[in-house]
Amino acid sequence: MTAYGAKGDGDTKDTAAIQKAVDACADAGDGEVFFPKGVFLSGSIILKSGVTLFISPDAVMRGSTNIADYTKGALINAEDVEKTGIEGGGDIFLPRQRNSLPYFSRYGFSGIIRFLHAAA
Repeated sequence: MTAYGAKGDGDTKDTAAIQKAVDACADAGDGEVFFPKGVFLSGSIILKSGVTLFISPDAVMRGSTNIADYTKGALINAEDVEKTGIEGGGDIFLPRQRNSLPYFSRYGFSGIIRFLHAAA
């Protein structure tokens, strides 16, 4: 993922780099987006078929505190995907701020992970 520009420093928004890595795996037919040691700040990511996020034990995917960074309603989003997953011993979380979830809920934020399947 760092090859796509992710810094993992906890300050830089890595959303675009993470999404580029997901897209590259999907374009290749499948693959794993590996989160190395670091804190990766992100807004909404769209997970695609055949792609696995692997959060290494020393890695953290931390959600942004800015509601505008959640363009799809959650931190990790997927719709109508197959062979997709999240693995590893690292952490995924949203920063706990006073009254942050009620605020986010008012604006359509649904949580950390949002997988949808359309009815046939």
